[in-house]
Amino acid sequence: EITPDNNLLETPVEVTSRRVRTLVVDAAPRWDLRFLDHALRRDSGFETTIVVAEPGGAAPLPADVEGWARYDLVVLGDVPVALLPAASQEALVEAVEERGVGVVLQPGGEHLPRDYAAAPLERLFPVDVDHRAGGGSGAVEAADFKPFRMRVTARGAMHPALAISGDATRNRAAWNAMPPFFRVAAARVASPAATVIAEVDRPAGMAGDGPVPLVAEAPAGRGRVAWIGTEETFRWRRNVGDALFWRFWGQLLRSVARRDDRPWDADWLVVTPARCEPGSPVFVEANLVDGAGKPLPAPAGTAQKVSVRGPDGADVALELRPGGRDGLWQGSFVPAAAGRFTLALPKRGGALSTDLVGAEPTRERALAGVDRETRRALADLTGGTVVEPGDLEGLRAVLAARPTETRRLVEDEVWDTWPVLVALVGLYVVDVAVRRLSGLS
Repeated sequence: EITPDNNLLETPVEVTSRRVRTLVVDAAPRWDLRFLDHALRRDSGFETTIVVAEPGGAAPLPADVEGWARYDLVVLGDVPVALLPAASQEALVEAVEERGVGVVLQPGGEHLPRDYAAAPLERLFPVDVDHRAGGGSGAVEAADFKPFRMRVTARGAMHPALAISGDATRNRAAWNAMPPFFRVAAARVASPAATVIAEVDRPAGMAGDGPVPLVAEAPAGRGRVAWIGTEETFRWRRNVGDALFWRFWGQLLRSVARRDDRPWDADWLVVTPARCEPGSPVFVEANLVDGAGKPLPAPAGTAQKVSVRGPDGADVALELRPGGRDGLWQGSFVPAAAGRFTLALPKRGGALSTDLVGAEPTRERALAGVDRETRRALADLTGGTVVEPGDLEGLRAVLAARPTETRRLVEDEVWDTWPVLVALVGLYVVDVAVRRLSGLS
């Protein structure tokens, strides 16, 4: 082996025995819900309740703040407003803003977001929705032969939901290659406090400028809200199963859910991801409160100074800006070298600190991202074969094989095809014309 130094991989790990209490609500068993149901039940880190209720039916949903606050996370699909009356919506909004409950919204083409125009729940939307789009459905269908393709933003490549490796470039390349889809919620623009994780090109005739926010996240009081503007993430399972579908959903749900280690009334400093390769940006977030546990005001234009000490012992200053609510501060940092970085934020009575691991690039262990189906089809057409990177014996056998000749007899009827009929009729017409013009008939 040429480079044995990278056989040891150092990475921070968060360990918890606490299960995320999750409520999933939808009006129909959509494809995304079916696969999400199976994945949630297999993940021992979630304690899940799933409610599928038809419009007009009885749904055992919470009606007050205490009922919603029993859950750390609420996932709302294409839920009709009849299942969530205004009083229940107000209670959910209060549970998010005052009790820290997380909410994930996944609109469809029937009820959400159309039913919630000017309703209490709309206050939680991290995007501004054009409710008149799609004939009043709030969703837009893709044009013929022009499906939507997800495009990850620069900030999205650092988001925990899309974390695959420590290299932001590889993360973006992997998610940008997801299969296309055919319907998207008509979001004009993201709210000022929202972080756009992924977007799609705005279709012709849709109100607004620039790309359409597809996946966005924003703080909402003491909680967080995420928006997934398509109900077709199940397409990401094509040929790979849950490898990317649950990677996205599991990481997004955990990043939005209420967490005991990051309460709104305590000081904390975190960096995401906690391990990255040099040159890949990381996201830094801090929560600051006063002596009474109340969030410190975060007026616009102010900043919090964070000291970043690199592996060479040199300090770099980093500024965190207001993150959309009092007490929350956000910023980003790009490590330039491998090694351990220590981030420290001075505060009355001490300092907050956290570590970041700048890892050596792992490209030696990365397999090339090839389109195997296309290569197999090409091999079939040319009489070749596809050899996987680790199958050296198979490659040796292919190279040592002698050329072979194969004959194949193909029989087909040609008289019942229209080109043959046209040719015969044409020859007959020419023959008759030549005979008459020459006086032979």
